[in-house]
Amino acid sequence: MNEYQKRLIDKYKNKVKCIGEKTAVELDRFLTKQEYIEVIDFHNDLPQSIQNYTTQSIVQGERWKHISPEIEEPSFFAYKVFNAGLGEKYYCRTNPDTFIVFHDGSKGIYLVIEKNTAAVSGNSGKLVLETLIERGIDAYDYENNTLTLFEYLSRIEALEKFFPD
Repeated sequence: MNEYQKRLIDKYKNKVKCIGEKTAVELDRFLTKQEYIEVIDFHNDLPQSIQNYTTQSIVQGERWKHISPEIEEPSFFAYKVFNAGLGEKYYCRTNPDTFIVFHDGSKGIYLVIEKNTAAVSGNSGKLVLETLIERGIDAYDYENNTLTLFEYLSRIEALEKFFPD
């Protein structure tokens, strides 16, 4: 274990929120309880370019390699973040040039979760990091200090460093 990994364990392992990784359905339940989130339709509300980008990113990602071969296409939960109330914290930390234009003509922040893998994509770094941290980590990775644990701990570090509240 190198010095960086030791530092991550010392500083952030006690901050792990969820030992036992949440499924996409559990993340969906969590997100839909947030007052700043609106559930949208992946295919009807997001621009085609975002649909294509998200689909390609998921299919080429590490998590997709481990799902059943019977699943040929990814399937998504999709969300729009309101620029009001608690949602404002994502807008003030996101470059307006990265806002997308939804099919209703409004501009803003989106988040997508793939239903089979719980892979996360979006245009707000803060929201993506918070969602990945909320997803949690497998108990095996947590207990055995795997590379997946270090990736998870580095997300906690990034959230604190780049998006302090």
